[in-house]
Amino acid sequence: MSRTYAAVVITAGLLAAACSGGSTSGTASPAAGSAAPDVAALTLTAADFPAPYVFAPLPPGAAASASDALAGATFDPPACGDAAKAASLGGGKDAGIAVATDPASKSSVSATVSPVTTQLSDLDALATRCTSYTVMLPATTAGGATARATVALLPPPTVDADGTRALRSTTSVNVGGRSSNLVVLSLIAQLKGLQVSVTGIPGRSGAPVDPGLLDELLVKAVQKVRAGS
Repeated sequence: MSRTYAAVVITAGLLAAACSGGSTSGTASPAAGSAAPDVAALTLTAADFPAPYVFAPLPPGAAASASDALAGATFDPPACGDAAKAASLGGGKDAGIAVATDPASKSSVSATVSPVTTQLSDLDALATRCTSYTVMLPATTAGGATARATVALLPPPTVDADGTRALRSTTSVNVGGRSSNLVVLSLIAQLKGLQVSVTGIPGRSGAPVDPGLLDELLVKAVQKVRAGS
């Protein structure tokens, strides 16, 4: 997986987690003075991804690149960018991220664990304010990608968490003059001061990743956080 593609994949997950309305109330942050959890130890591993998906270790600095890409992105309307950055930047560089790909279809699934920086309830207004937006990512960190996204809320997943949401982002992406259309599915849960996000990004065919697989991975990720933090 190239550094540019990894940045685009992770950034898509960060944007999906931020640029949507909440479906339930959020979870409280960790108590003052409590030790910060080791998110890397709470992240899914190769054994958690079923066939045909193959665990794909991220290049060094990929998470930081994605966070930097979001920090330097230009949004239209600008208010959507302000909200997305506020919601996501706290977790980008401090996130534990696992990515797996299907070698045949080139579709990808990612699971991210990061500290909660924004309550899900605080993002409710974005469901109406930012149902459609354009984001331009800097060339230095994400290949100069430009994306036009339309976001729709889906029924929230049922999982043992304090707050959940689900969304579909239909996105037209242009990277280096090459265009593609993506239907990105994301499931998000908050618990114990952490946010768990599972995102599916389609491959060559453009067909969405199986929602059942994302449900399965979200359950695994939440169980791991609940047991280990």
